[in-house]
Amino acid sequence: MAKVIMTESNTDGLLLATGRAMTPVEGPSGTSLRFKDLDNFNVEFLQSSGITYPDGEILGIEEIKIKLTATDNSANIRDLITSTIQFDVDNHDHYSIINTPLPLAQVETVNLNKTAASYDVYTKFNYLSSEYDEFVSELEDSDISTAYSATPISKQDFINPRRAFPISTQETKKVIVPSGRTPSEKLDKFPFYNEVKITNKTKSEFGRLLKDLKISQLFLASYVDSPKTSLRFNVEENNRVNGATEIQVLDLSSWITSGGLLDSTSGFFISERDRLYSPGSRSDIIKNLRMSAFAGFLRRYASDYFRTFEEIYSKKSCYFEDYALSIEKYNNTSGGGSPSQIFYKPSTADGTTTVSDTQIKYGNTYVYKCKTHYIVVGNSYRYVNVSYHDFTSQGNSSVPPHALVTIINKPQIIIIPVDTFTEKIVTIQPPSIFPQVNFITQNNSKNQVEIYLSPTKGHQYAKFDIIMPSDRQQLSLMELNKRRRGDIYRFETMREDGLFQIFKMKEPPKSLSEFANFKLSEIRMPYESQDAIFKDKVEANTKYFYIFRRVNSKGLVSNPTIIYQVELLIDADESKVIVEEYKIPEPPKNRDFHKFQSLFQIVPAMEQVFFNNEQTALFGRSTLAGSLDELGLGVAEKSIWGRTLKFRIKSTTSGKIIDYNVSFVLTKEKTEEDF
Repeated sequence: MAKVIMTESNTDGLLLATGRAMTPVEGPSGTSLRFKDLDNFNVEFLQSSGITYPDGEILGIEEIKIKLTATDNSANIRDLITSTIQFDVDNHDHYSIINTPLPLAQVETVNLNKTAASYDVYTKFNYLSSEYDEFVSELEDSDISTAYSATPISKQDFINPRRAFPISTQETKKVIVPSGRTPSEKLDKFPFYNEVKITNKTKSEFGRLLKDLKISQLFLASYVDSPKTSLRFNVEENNRVNGATEIQVLDLSSWITSGGLLDSTSGFFISERDRLYSPGSRSDIIKNLRMSAFAGFLRRYASDYFRTFEEIYSKKSCYFEDYALSIEKYNNTSGGGSPSQIFYKPSTADGTTTVSDTQIKYGNTYVYKCKTHYIVVGNSYRYVNVSYHDFTSQGNSSVPPHALVTIINKPQIIIIPVDTFTEKIVTIQPPSIFPQVNFITQNNSKNQVEIYLSPTKGHQYAKFDIIMPSDRQQLSLMELNKRRRGDIYRFETMREDGLFQIFKMKEPPKSLSEFANFKLSEIRMPYESQDAIFKDKVEANTKYFYIFRRVNSKGLVSNPTIIYQVELLIDADESKVIVEEYKIPEPPKNRDFHKFQSLFQIVPAMEQVFFNNEQTALFGRSTLAGSLDELGLGVAEKSIWGRTLKFRIKSTTSGKIIDYNVSFVLTKEKTEEDF
């Protein structure tokens, strides 16, 4: 599972000076956020008020006093604090470790638990409609009918050229997708659509409250359009740190006091309007009641997941939960410029969030950029006053110079967007599965075989075998639409008229690519049919080699069939066709070679490393302390330690010689006892 670490670009000098603030650290595998081993202060936590609610504080505050002593006795505590701590300045801490989803193909490949977070972006083809493809080619994507429209549609709307195709009658630049999954019976009406699917088990206290208050969609619209607060974060992902990145967040406590919910959702396409707050004569009353209930929940929420300052100092991360997804859609190959559409959807409690995009055209490439918006219960705190105390004696003990510092610590609940993934996809019909083939001949046939071709129904994932040079262009399209790691692609046979390619060679092929120059024909029946029949002239008692491919309505070819070795045998009475599978002979295997360094190893023999319990230095000793210099290693007659030996390697084929001069050094590591 991928992991994102986020923490403010810390300006808190005390946390930095005590190694309690994460900072970027260069390592052998890249840059990461780490707690540095620093300890310029001794910190003692004296007393905490717990959460109290003074007038005007919605989420409460903690007032805590700490005692600071310099770890360096020679340091002046007053000067040290003055140079380290900024007083009456807000510090923000939203340190979070967030697990983000991996591509579904990667999760399946590494055999992770089914609960591992994953995502998938793919095109779903239901059926073919050339009339629909032609019609939408002249429209903007946002004008194409959407699955989230309340307008009833049927399959006939998309395949009957005499009827008016459905189009979107509302602005769909910003779409708030209803919670839950769009019913498959509705999606199945569309010829094809792109689906973005995220699977991630999450907590959803926040989302459940919004749903209970019947403000889920209105709150989401308000979140998108409300003014944001800019916070500066260090973000670590994939052994790389983006330092001091400004991220626009929504501060919920400030949001409540500044007005909260919008009065409408104008500018958003929303299908379930009956669940929205509707302005009217009672709008202010309803709005105030809902905001009051929301503020009460937020107070309880902050209290449940509040981190005390001592917990911040102890490196405890924040509580967070998924709130919503936003998916920016770009109708280009680069994902640059402004998105053509943005989809917003609350995260669901069952762990699966899907966005089904029917507003697409065949053959177009789309880029989907997904962000996950998290609720993070962090902190805003400040150092407010300090008092200094000189060296004092208390009974038999002494108290070094120290300072007492008061801190005001508040919960700060924010909604923060985190980049989750970017995926490019081309909307293409999957190539068909290779066809079924049957060879037949009449009893009296002298020079002809009949070939019956039919589709192989269903779908499969397989490699794609290139034969023609044009196949490489198809492969590049399939690369953008695959759902498996490696060279594995989806093939699916759809109901359509059959078009087949026939390749024929007289000489046994040494590779599939040899068939590229021996394309015999492309055939389909003169009437509507998924099958085809081809009559081919052959010489009797002669072997021929055939392969076949199916071509779909968009010109994409299937994998080839097996290689058929076909021979029309004729004797005095009858003729018959002999069909066998021909397998291309494997090329002779080259002798395996290994790098010499992987085969060459020099290690001391056991006699050289065995510890001799009877060596002279051990006689009469009750302890080994101070004896390390006198002790040796090994029981061999001739010790190798301290010697240099030459190892000569001679090639048996070239006669060349390599000499290795190896010195054997016995290293003795002394402890404090030995000194």
